[in-house]
Amino acid sequence: VQRLPRFSFVDREEVYSELGISKNNPKNGRQRICEPHQFRSAIRGAGLVETNSIGKGIPQGSPISALLSNIYMMDFDEKLYSYVETHGGSYFRYCDDILLVVPLAKEAEAIQFVDDEVAAIKLEVQKTKTEVCRFKKTAKGFRSDRALQYLGFIFDGENIYLRSSSLARYQERVNRGLSIATLSMQKVNTARIARGQLPRSIFLRKLHSRYSYLGRRNFISYGYRAARIMNSKSIRKQLKPLWGRLRKKIEDIA
Repeated sequence: VQRLPRFSFVDREEVYSELGISKNNPKNGRQRICEPHQFRSAIRGAGLVETNSIGKGIPQGSPISALLSNIYMMDFDEKLYSYVETHGGSYFRYCDDILLVVPLAKEAEAIQFVDDEVAAIKLEVQKTKTEVCRFKKTAKGFRSDRALQYLGFIFDGENIYLRSSSLARYQERVNRGLSIATLSMQKVNTARIARGQLPRSIFLRKLHSRYSYLGRRNFISYGYRAARIMNSKSIRKQLKPLWGRLRKKIEDIA
């Protein structure tokens, strides 16, 4: 735990410059941008690896980060929960994503209260990532001046949706997975043909398990579970076309 604040990091723009990658249009997207030997020679060798020297902060994504944040913010959670409950509101926090639901009349007071409590535990609120959504009750439910986005979902006052960026990332994973499956099967069939055996078809069961509602632990099953829990027809509409698209892509490469 004591070593966590002394994590190492690199500046993305410096890495892109060293590797000759355009920062405005990186060709590799979310893929690996270099091989281990390139990292050792071009990145570490050029002195681009830095160590966090300020003595605070932990790297996002480490197995213990979420646990430590919950322990550190226990008193904070109690104060925020008590405050919003007093005003008939609701309080939610997942790691560093905080959501407060309070009456419109308490907007300014709530913002100041959060700022003060965050400062009291020596943290900072990222103003660029702070959003205020004002909801008003209507005959159909609620109307908002802007959609509320929280933990991968969007609520516009009437309907709940999956974020478009989440759907885009899913599609990227599908395309990447199909590409890998195709290359793998081509390699297998080349060896089979060389041995005088018939070629095989692509492994449909594995693809369906990873990228469709037939699997148990994937984005699609997560989406349908969320739709069921929140009774969201709009999420089901977002997910319904994905099965047809997956089948079409598989047919194109099979």
